Amino acid sequence: MGDKTIIHDQFDEEGPLPPGLLLQLTFLAGANQGRIEKLYKKTTVLGRSQGDIILNDTAASSRHAEIVFDGGQFAVRDLNSTNGTILNGGQVWDSVINNGDEITIGNTVIKVEIKQAAASASWADLGMQEQPEAQAPVDDNEITNVALDRNDPLDQPVPQGVKAGLQVVSGLDAGQKLLLTKRGTVIGRAGADLQLHDLDVSRKHASIEFMSPERVILKDLRSRNGTYVNDKWTSVTNLKNGDLIKVGNTEIKVFLSTGQ
Repeated sequence: MGDKTIIHDQFDEEGPLPPGLLLQLTFLAGANQGRIEKLYKKTTVLGRSQGDIILNDTAASSRHAEIVFDGGQFAVRDLNSTNGTILNGGQVWDSVINNGDEITIGNTVIKVEIKQAAASASWADLGMQEQPEAQAPVDDNEITNVALDRNDPLDQPVPQGVKAGLQVVSGLDAGQKLLLTKRGTVIGRAGADLQLHDLDVSRKHASIEFMSPERVILKDLRSRNGTYVNDKWTSVTNLKNGDLIKVGNTEIKVFLSTGQ
């Protein structure tokens, strides 16, 4: 029997994991010890004779369990197996799994590793030539609250010499990238420049606005769950290169060079 890793999607039962997200299974004990499987899609069935990953284990059922990615989390689900599915020493029917967890199926012990390839995002990943020095912070009290208006200069191109980009480093859209080409950019779930699938993100959640070549601000757009920069809640604040924006369950890294 050949080993294979085929996975399914949660929207239409077929499809890949979000970009930059990978789940790796390392077999610690049993006849498959030392085996490594990398999962790139949203549902994987493990079993003795049926499924995507075939186990050489007589104590495993023919279709024993599945690993799924649903609602931004990985979970393991027992498929009415004879001997049950064990997670970290306790029997489970349907349970969230985290990095470092151990799943036991029959005599097979499997370590779970969740990898976020996008977390190593670099300036070059966005097509930029180099990563600049972080800007000195500016007093937030100096920021002017400018509305996004269709006739506003924020619809114009970014100031000359400025290079800027965003990369989603965690969440459902991990790996998504956006080069900022205009002075006003909206982050949100619908009708946004950076559009996210995170249900905890408001339709128009936050905006990034170039006030001048030296000043870029982030504004919360009266979102339901708030906007955070480097783990601090904010209504409006200056942004600098390397900042981490959090909206809902999604984290976004800021790449910014003012050319100064």
